[in-house]
Amino acid sequence: MSETIFSSESVSGRMEEACRPGGHQERRRSDICQLVMRVKNYVWIGLTDSVSEGTWKWVDDTPLTTKYWNSGEPNGGRAENCVYFYSWSSDTGAWWDYDCSYQYRWICEK
Repeated sequence: MSETIFSSESVSGRMEEACRPGGHQERRRSDICQLVMRVKNYVWIGLTDSVSEGTWKWVDDTPLTTKYWNSGEPNGGRAENCVYFYSWSSDTGAWWDYDCSYQYRWICEK
């Protein structure tokens, strides 16, 4: 059985450390959305293109296969290398790329 990790710490470093040991196993989108809806906040999801611009990978280096980008995303170029979503609007569960230095909560499965 997998374990879901949810934190209020910033994305930098800690998320990668927590998510990498068990690897990323993609969960059903609805499961993640339900969890985040309880928090009602922005949530980093462990997806980045910081190594190679436009090549999105999970923090365990697994390539992105299923995409849930919001309309017009990703749009940040080299300035926005991490991905978040939030749960309190009509766009619930859609992804946005954003600057990784922002201190949002993060979630991953290990």
